[in-house]
Amino acid sequence: MSDWARTRRLSCRVVLSSDEPLTGDLHLQPLGSPEHPVETPLEMLNRPERFFALAVDDDVRLISKDAVRAVAVERDQMESHPLARRVEVQLRTDDGADYRGTVEIELAPPSNRLLDFLNQPEPFLALLADDQSWCLNRHRLLWVRPL
Repeated sequence: MSDWARTRRLSCRVVLSSDEPLTGDLHLQPLGSPEHPVETPLEMLNRPERFFALAVDDDVRLISKDAVRAVAVERDQMESHPLARRVEVQLRTDDGADYRGTVEIELAPPSNRLLDFLNQPEPFLALLADDQSWCLNRHRLLWVRPL
């Protein structure tokens, strides 16, 4: 039996470095603990595998994470961290698109500045906007401005 039956599907919109954006379903893995039963989109994107599966209509696309600028999901599909420091930011990607929202910084002082957060090794970061949440590829960011 295929592992696809055990994944949780989550609707999203994937903005690529070239080509049109894709709307489809991510396949998130079960993690098995009661506190954390399924991975988040951010966790999936930050796994070391170079590709992820996106179900588009009745087809499957295997998407290179390096080619992804952003992944949009519903606001309530991203974990919020109540003890994190929140910083309102504007970000610009390498295609000239602007994003505004809040990043949550969970780093120990004195290394908990926005600059320290941006320089973390994970390729994707979460941006919580009013209407949706974004997973943005750090390698596709031109600049970030605190608001």
